[in-house]
Amino acid sequence: MDGHFLIDNQGEPTVSVVDYKKGETIKKIQMNDPAGTNFKPGGNHHIFIIPGARYAWSSQRYEKDVFWTIDLTTQEVVDTFQLSMNGKKVIAPLHVGFAYTKPLAVVGNILDKENGYLTLLSTATRRPIDIVEISCPGARDAMFNMDDSKIFTTCQQEPKGMAVIDVEARKEIKMVPIKGGRAGGMDPQGKYFMVSASKSVHFFDSQTAELVKTIKVPGGGGNFTCLKDGSKCYVGLRKANAVGVIDMAKLELMKTIETGPDANRLYLNPGNSRYGLFANEAGKSDIVSIIDTQLDVKVKDIWTGLGPHNVAFDPDGKFAVISTKKENVATLVDTGSADPNDWDVITTDLDSGIQNNGVRWVPSPAALKKALAQNWKIDDTSTMTELDKLHMPKVTLPPVVEDGNQAPIIVEIDHPMEKDHYIKSIQIMNFNDPVVIKGQCFFTPQSGQAFMSTQIRLAGGESRVWVVSECNHHGKWAVSRDVKVAAGGC
Repeated sequence: MDGHFLIDNQGEPTVSVVDYKKGETIKKIQMNDPAGTNFKPGGNHHIFIIPGARYAWSSQRYEKDVFWTIDLTTQEVVDTFQLSMNGKKVIAPLHVGFAYTKPLAVVGNILDKENGYLTLLSTATRRPIDIVEISCPGARDAMFNMDDSKIFTTCQQEPKGMAVIDVEARKEIKMVPIKGGRAGGMDPQGKYFMVSASKSVHFFDSQTAELVKTIKVPGGGGNFTCLKDGSKCYVGLRKANAVGVIDMAKLELMKTIETGPDANRLYLNPGNSRYGLFANEAGKSDIVSIIDTQLDVKVKDIWTGLGPHNVAFDPDGKFAVISTKKENVATLVDTGSADPNDWDVITTDLDSGIQNNGVRWVPSPAALKKALAQNWKIDDTSTMTELDKLHMPKVTLPPVVEDGNQAPIIVEIDHPMEKDHYIKSIQIMNFNDPVVIKGQCFFTPQSGQAFMSTQIRLAGGESRVWVVSECNHHGKWAVSRDVKVAAGGC
């Protein structure tokens, strides 16, 4: 599938659209503030694809509350809005976390030194719906547990720590102070919420929110990346200029790998996940390190512009773009070889903007329009009976999913829900995955509608997802959708 990389240029403010096969920026999307405001321009920091794949949010790094919604079929901003509401002023809503089974997202307020706020957004309306206050200020990495009953977040301002809210009650149920707490992450099995802090990593049970274990590490505070099988997680050890390798079965630090200044995060190549690029994001750093996750060694360094911050691969893993926040250009790397020693820079002069930060691969507008049209097409309706049309599920599933831990899918059926005639269940399956059944919902006439919106976990690569509906009178009806997963979640 044809695609582009989007680069958030926080200081311009624009988003660069990069044609990586040509090795050039083909467009810049202008990011203006809402009418009537007089904020410092810019702050657009990270691109987050909204479930359904048509729209994306660009989040905020400056001391303001502005979000932008980009229509990926046109690559233009279609909505600009502020998150503050209910008398609560939101500052720097930076990192977005998406629910697995509900049309919800959450974001914090990383630069607020006085208040801790988590803003809930609807992924259906793409607008904020509520703000929940927590005990620690500067909420940073907020994310749902697997059943969406709780949201865990780290807090970057003092007193630093970890807070948990009950999603249904929309209130805080726990706050744990953690010295030097900074980054948060959820392991692939959804068992632990992990907090990277000063010289330590903390593991919390995602169901009970109880502390399970704390391990000592050098440095600390960097971001997490885990192997898709959940056997190991990698954590940036910023002041130690290294990455830590964690054995997730034992919750122990296995070893450290020296990388570079302000070692922050590993990004795995979806085409060959044995290897990844590790960002060393210090302002004076100009290297990313190639890590072999089988041998847990550094293969070599690749030279970039100053301040390599974020890395994104295309779904085939043949190209990567690296943002360099101290430059007004970004770096494009050829990562197509099976031998990472052959990975090399194509150009360090991709036209972007000063403080270029977040990078995301997205389908091209033409490819996305085609895929969305096919997604909604059940079959050739001219050959279908009225009974077929009544029972066949309508499925929305992105053709390309960047993170197999959170593949969004929506299923709905235009069928009456009457006492003697209704849809009994919807089942989602993928026969290529170790766990075939990805989700199942049961209905009664009182449900009112046969509708299911969730996020499922898919293994990396190409696969076919099946959706089966069952009517209490007329049996089962099935449709399938093909999907390509960049980074697997199984």
